[in-house]
Amino acid sequence: MKEINTRLQKNWYLDEDRWSKAKEILENPNWKGTLLKRNLPGIPSEGLVGVYLITSNLPSHFETHSLLKDLSNVLYVGKGNLKQRFNVHSGDKAKKELKDARRTFRTLYFNYLVIDEEKEKEKNDKVLRVVEQTLIDVFGPPINSRNEVVVLDSISASVKEPVSLRGRS
Repeated sequence: MKEINTRLQKNWYLDEDRWSKAKEILENPNWKGTLLKRNLPGIPSEGLVGVYLITSNLPSHFETHSLLKDLSNVLYVGKGNLKQRFNVHSGDKAKKELKDARRTFRTLYFNYLVIDEEKEKEKNDKVLRVVEQTLIDVFGPPINSRNEVVVLDSISASVKEPVSLRGRS
């Protein structure tokens, strides 16, 4: 098995099989969420690792339009120490694109699923990476700039004789 970064899918994925894989993750009843603002209650406790989605609704001037008022978008998918990642994303060290999203949408949400305690992070790193990549695959969030893991099956081949394409008709 070889891991490489490839072109990142943008927007919602159109393959039903990928969504089936994401369904178990997304329907987990242990998801929690809070506004993405510093010093708010509800942020994850220290020492917990997991995956998270940063989401938004449309800017407030669309709230009166019935079709658009409930529309929500996944802007970023991540993994790691949830408290540390929350603090980075809600603070001055956030990516430029996330700061732009905060200016545009005003209200962002930090939705997270605890996978384990940080002391077990190494043991759970593969799980974290696969869960994160599954969510990146289905949502194609605009702020993510790379795939975390793409697994390719090995292909074995051998060449017995060189083949010349010249002189063939």
